[in-house]
Amino acid sequence: MLWMIFASLSAIFESFRYILLKKSVITNIHQFTCHMYFLSGTLMLFFSWLIGFPSLNSYFWMTFIIVLLLNTLAVPMYLKAIQLSEVSLVVPLFSFGAIFSIFLSFLLIQEIPSLIGMIGVLLICLGSYVLNSPSGKNSWLEPLRQLLVSKTNILMLISVLLTSIVTIYSKVLVQQSDVIFGTALVYLGLGLFFYSFGFRNSSHRGYLFDNREELILEENIPKKTFQVIFFLSVLLVLSVITRNLALILQKVSYVMAFRSISIIFSILLGVILLKEVKTQGKGFAIPIMGLGLVLVAFV
Repeated sequence: MLWMIFASLSAIFESFRYILLKKSVITNIHQFTCHMYFLSGTLMLFFSWLIGFPSLNSYFWMTFIIVLLLNTLAVPMYLKAIQLSEVSLVVPLFSFGAIFSIFLSFLLIQEIPSLIGMIGVLLICLGSYVLNSPSGKNSWLEPLRQLLVSKTNILMLISVLLTSIVTIYSKVLVQQSDVIFGTALVYLGLGLFFYSFGFRNSSHRGYLFDNREELILEENIPKKTFQVIFFLSVLLVLSVITRNLALILQKVSYVMAFRSISIIFSILLGVILLKEVKTQGKGFAIPIMGLGLVLVAFV
């Protein structure tokens, strides 16, 4: 059951990261992404140096390249979808990640969850989807309807699919190194990838950025902005390390589903810290998630 503790901690760190991000005023999300990934990778590489770098083989480097390349596709798609559509219509699609991982982990690393475990994953994803969906009668169906008419929602779904593959190969990366080093290199690579767009010309317009201003990275970051980026990076590091620890001990689909409880923590923190009330008419989703968690916990 140790994996549940790590997965729960990862979900808690993600929730605090979400709340901090929501309370902060980020004027350039692309610039923020550059700095956050690069700083997170630097912190993790420093921790890895303290405990000693692992010995590596060619399989590690092959997996590292796969994870990095998939991330360079998934993250821009995510940012683009968030930018072009209402958040309430695209965020619920994240719930499909654990469902994708059931089938993809079998194809890629031959992980086979039990029938009870799969039912648990489906229940958790259903509850998470409903909690993330817009409020109002039958409005939780709207993100699915948008898949038929909105290219943005399809873009987000592709991003979620790629992220599921990334998580699966991240487990392989951890197995071939340790819980810190491989992810540190991936985040450093992502930071450099996004920086390359910030310091090059506008010929990249349309892939990740919509205008020239978004391509320019500020040389001097305001102190308050840097503090926000630093704390968000620390929370990201803690979240991914605890996730990696859980991945070592349990199947990918179970860990991804269990981390979905971050939505519950986010709602609670939103009520306490932001005075938000987001569960009108959707309270039934929490017992559904709870039942799913019980099934996954005792498989």
